[in-house]
Amino acid sequence: RSGVARVAPGLTLRELREKEGANRRLAAIVEQSEEAILTADLDNRITSWNIGAQHLLGGAASEMMGRPLSALFDASAGDPSTVAARLLGPARSARVDLPFRTAEGQTVEVAAAASPLYGDDGQHVGHIIVARDITERKRAEAERTALEAQLRQAQKMEAVGRLAGGVA
Repeated sequence: RSGVARVAPGLTLRELREKEGANRRLAAIVEQSEEAILTADLDNRITSWNIGAQHLLGGAASEMMGRPLSALFDASAGDPSTVAARLLGPARSARVDLPFRTAEGQTVEVAAAASPLYGDDGQHVGHIIVARDITERKRAEAERTALEAQLRQAQKMEAVGRLAGGVA
């Protein structure tokens, strides 16, 4: 096409601006998401940290950059390398429920999904982790399980009472 300036291989200035605009919009979506979205390199060191991660786990992005991913795992989850293997295992993507440790030292239950991160050249460069707070759901499940156990015990006691009443 004559009169069209090429600024990158195969791209016109207009196409480059559209691509840059799309990239900025995508970056804003990730940054402003309420879901915790972070990335880690192949050495499992944190390379990005969005506002959702800051709200869920505490710590500003500037404080978290370069920290080991294992610093997020609560001790109750087990050995950090085992937890990392569960989350970042050989599967294309993994979904696991894990206890994470907040910057304030509290435990928060999260549903975490991890996927491989590829660079522009298609090489595996790290991991993308998206996490959601499921603490309340886990509490409700534990409460329901305890109530069900109490109900079963009460039903057993009622059955024993009926049997004793029938014998008398």
